[in-house]
Order: sequence, then structure tokens, then C-alpha cells
Amino acid sequence: AVAGVRKLQGKRITLYFDLPVDTEIEALCPAFDLAFRQWCDYFGVKEQDYPDWRITCYLIQDKERFRALGVLNDTLRQFANGYSRGSETWVYEQSTPYYRRHLLLHEGVHSFMDSLLPASGPVWHREGMAELLGTHRWQDGQITAPYYPRTREELPDWGRIRLVQDDFAKGRAKFLPDVLRISPEGNLINEEYGWSWAL
Repeated sequence: AVAGVRKLQGKRITLYFDLPVDTEIEALCPAFDLAFRQWCDYFGVKEQDYPDWRITCYLIQDKERFRALGVLNDTLRQFANGYSRGSETWVYEQSTPYYRRHLLLHEGVHSFMDSLLPASGPVWHREGMAELLGTHRWQDGQITAPYYPRTREELPDWGRIRLVQDDFAKGRAKFLPDVLRISPEGNLINEEYGWSWAL
């Protein structure tokens, strides 16, 4: 608190953040808790079998503040937007409330799959599922995940459909073997997230 970091708690998530509190921030924990139930349904996991499952998420606007606290350190792989390791996730602040929430859910899906499923599979599958189940509709305190948007305005800054359509338009559409070969090394580029989601 002295360093300017706030804390919110849900049933399935503890959120540390350095952003001003507003209704969008306050909704992150309830949205995550509701999404967890939908992930359980999607994968056939019994929620009641995991009463203590939860993650800690660091939502970061000022990287230096979290470095000074030791939350961002050299033990972490470099990441562009978000990262998950065990029951901890790190999410950098995004340009829209939707994409912030999407990224928090995306990293939460990684933690869910890594801890509750026997095998998460290859990179395209892990990232594709995180994209699929992180893509959501949040309205009136209820969440729908996965969600396929009707218009681009529904999911500001998500852009996965546009990435795939642009690759088709430029003659760079990926064949199935191309997507299956997406490498786990380093950070994926947005097009690889788009194609993983598409598959």
C-alpha cells in the first residue's frame, strides 16, 4: 500500500494493481470468478473438487514500481503483455478495459489448464484455448466465455479475426502444419495468437 499498490480479492483471484479504482477494475475479480465456472464446464472439471484453487495476478501500469517490490524480477521470462507461471500471473495495463479483462482471463486460462488438466498440449493448443476462453462478453455483471463477437466494436483491441483476414488478403494465410509448428520459444507475435485461436 505504501508503494501505491492496491489489492482486491475474489473467490478465485487476488489482484494487486497500481491503477485508480473504478467500476471496471472492481469488476475484474467477479468476472474472473464467473469465468472460472465456465472454464470448468468447458473442460468437464468439477468446480466443487477444487474449493481452494486461486491465482494471484499483478496488474501493472508502472513497471518500475513492481520491480522495486520484487514482483517483476530476473526469474521471469520477458513478456510483451502478460505471463503466467503456476498460480501467479502478470498483466500489463492495456489500451481498453475489454482488452485488460481479456488478457487477465487469458493468463488465468493458462493457470487453470496447467494446474487442473493432465496435459495442456502444444503451444498452438495452449494459446488457442487461452484466446478462446479469454474472449468473452461482459454485460450486467454476467460473463459469457467463450464468445464469438458479432461486430469488432464488441471486443475493442482484440483484433484476432482481423489478423487472420489480413493474412488471407495478403496471401499469407497459414496452412494447418504452419499453425501446428508455432514455437514455444520467446514471445509469440499477435498473428500467431490469432491463428492459434482460429485453429
